[in-house]
Amino acid sequence: DLRSCLIPKPGHVFVSSDLSQIENRVILWLAGDDAALRVFFENPMADAYEVHARRTLGYSEAEPLADWCARTGSGLRQLAKARVLGLGFGCGGPKFVKVAKMMAGLDVTPEEAKRIVRDFREKNAPIVKLWRYLERMILDYDRDADGRRLPSKAALPSGRDIRYFDLLESGREEDGEDGMTSWAGRVVRGEPRKKIWGGLLSENVTQATARDILAVKIRESEDAGMPVVLHVHDEIVVEVPEADAETARTELNRIMSTAPDWAPGLPTKSGTKILRRYGK
Repeated sequence: DLRSCLIPKPGHVFVSSDLSQIENRVILWLAGDDAALRVFFENPMADAYEVHARRTLGYSEAEPLADWCARTGSGLRQLAKARVLGLGFGCGGPKFVKVAKMMAGLDVTPEEAKRIVRDFREKNAPIVKLWRYLERMILDYDRDADGRRLPSKAALPSGRDIRYFDLLESGREEDGEDGMTSWAGRVVRGEPRKKIWGGLLSENVTQATARDILAVKIRESEDAGMPVVLHVHDEIVVEVPEADAETARTELNRIMSTAPDWAPGLPTKSGTKILRRYGK
């Protein structure tokens, strides 16, 4: 357990806070799925996978989904997790077989995967519209004074851009099985061209937005006198005097649970705890 080898200096503790289920919340916000966002605002501590199961998988028990699954042995929450984390980014049937196994430990047949993909896209129209919107965005490109095509850009809410180089409209491909259109382009300048499609663009924009949110939270934590000693994915860890631990936990939780000014309407949630050594 390498995490536990990281300890605060004498007389201090770590306070750890993460942006809980941030990718799911961000993609729903980017897609303008008001119905789903309303659920999170009415219940800030809502489990994103339970929200998905209640909205699209028919779960209607009064009992929390995690508790119901533990009691009954159902894999419904795991299926919801695989759908949220895989299908929101355009995962097709063949790949979903692997995603379901890797993320949720589920064995899904190719035929079941095709049905699940179709069902997700039919019931999550705002996310599918986001894919199409991002495709149009990167295909709307400019040229320089010499007529050379400039890099395509996907604009982020924070004001940054993600750039895609040498996008070839002539490289357009239709995937009949999954109903996706892709183009050949470079995600990193100088690297070989790869397939770019709406699902990939939504993943890029979602993760980049989550990164920008974390960057804001790091700065705000530092400004509040809580030095950040570590950050991993969607988590930051600050080191404070032990006597200030509870105050720091309250303040860090407030910071991490507040969306940046450039993300109005984004329902953020955090889990914050005091640690005497780093761990999960």
